[in-house]
Amino acid sequence: MNDTRPGMPLMVRHVRLDRVLGELGSAQQSIRQDEAMHRLSASAYRRLEGEVGAIRSRAMTVADMHGGGLPRASYQHLQQDIHKLDRDIVRMS
Repeated sequence: MNDTRPGMPLMVRHVRLDRVLGELGSAQQSIRQDEAMHRLSASAYRRLEGEVGAIRSRAMTVADMHGGGLPRASYQHLQQDIHKLDRDIVRMS
């Protein structure tokens, strides 16, 4: 089913946005815990927080353009960005 059709239930697309925002919240919590335990340098902390903010901003911009939801292609791209962020958190810790 093509989820960019006007008839696509918005609930499905809203779930995607909620999932992205939840995963970003978890990543941000990990970053803050690592920083509090001195496993991240100040510059690594700022860089990772910036990545979280950039991904969140892109997600919200796309959602605003699509009635609060995320189309499948955008969702998949955001998921890739989150996986890269998770790898960066581990690598920098």
